[in-house]
Amino acid sequence: MLQRWVRMIVLLGLLAGLTVAVALRIRRPGPGANGARYGPLVTEEWPPVPPRVQADERWVEPDGRVCPVSHPVKAKLSSGRFHLPGMAVYDRTIPDRCYATAEAAELDGLQRSKH
Repeated sequence: MLQRWVRMIVLLGLLAGLTVAVALRIRRPGPGANGARYGPLVTEEWPPVPPRVQADERWVEPDGRVCPVSHPVKAKLSSGRFHLPGMAVYDRTIPDRCYATAEAAELDGLQRSKH
């Protein structure tokens, strides 16, 4: 009885090892362009991360009081502040620029509004 359990455990270990080896081989593309035996492993981030905004796309011109959905952060250059959606004065703010993220606004020297 004990031998049977040991055999079963060994077979399950071999099957698990084989499964891992096959899975790693499938994820690895063929030979690389630089002569390497294997190319880099293909990895994906989860959850998917939206692509980073390029430096020239950090801000866009507003359309009156409205910022596009892709750039929801409203910025006033005269006060040096930016407003995020959901803030108390967000709807009243007439933006000079619209930023994609708060980090992009901060990179341009703006400060987050308190309200």
